[in-house]
Amino acid sequence: MKVAAGKPKSLYIGLDIGTSKAKALLMTEKGKVIARETYEYSTYISHAGKVEQDAREWLQAAKTMIKNLVQRLPPAHEVRAISISTQGGSLLLADKEGNPLANAIIWQDQRGHKYRQTVIDTLGQEYIHRITGWQLGSELNLLQMLRIRQELPELWLKADYFLSVADYLSLQLTGRAALDPANAGINQLLNIQRQCWDEKILQMLRIGQEKLPEIIASGTVISPLLPAITRELDLPERTLLISGGHDQYCAALGAGANR
Repeated sequence: MKVAAGKPKSLYIGLDIGTSKAKALLMTEKGKVIARETYEYSTYISHAGKVEQDAREWLQAAKTMIKNLVQRLPPAHEVRAISISTQGGSLLLADKEGNPLANAIIWQDQRGHKYRQTVIDTLGQEYIHRITGWQLGSELNLLQMLRIRQELPELWLKADYFLSVADYLSLQLTGRAALDPANAGINQLLNIQRQCWDEKILQMLRIGQEKLPEIIASGTVISPLLPAITRELDLPERTLLISGGHDQYCAALGAGANR
């Protein structure tokens, strides 16, 4: 398709906010890679099973990589949209503006293990597997939330949002906390058949849906980026954020493993 004279051609940015580092691609609509970026961040580990990251580093990684890619745009091109794949099963407690109240708990953290029996006694392992698509493990958001409610009640009460990676970044970049179904399922809070937060699981946690992000289908527009963000990152005002997915699912799709 011919582009009218003077109208910039569209390019797209894919961000991968992974467990050990972040990666980014600038690409055409057909997937031709124009430029790449990486950004490493810190992980805080203790012998007690703690594995945490500073969520603000995820945001700094995203902003730095976007800005670097924008500086490498070919002439007569602009960024039309951004989408994010992320590590799954990581938990962040935040205030109503999305500011972290503590370090994020990474999916490798094992401190939720002792609360497995609470879930088994209340709902059962089969219920969690059938509803969320994931077996009850030792580390994902459901168990970590039970642990925090029991062991850190002051932090629990301060939390306006219980987020993971993609929804935290969505809130920071657009003002709208939105999460794709794949990551929501890994968090073990989503009813994957109905595509909504599971009422029984939320009752067990004693929280309402207002403390969780919206579920936005992968490939769907979440929102244009906030004006302050587009100015900061030298992006067009109409740049969109598109709902992405869990990083391993996205990698499988990119490799053509879609059956």
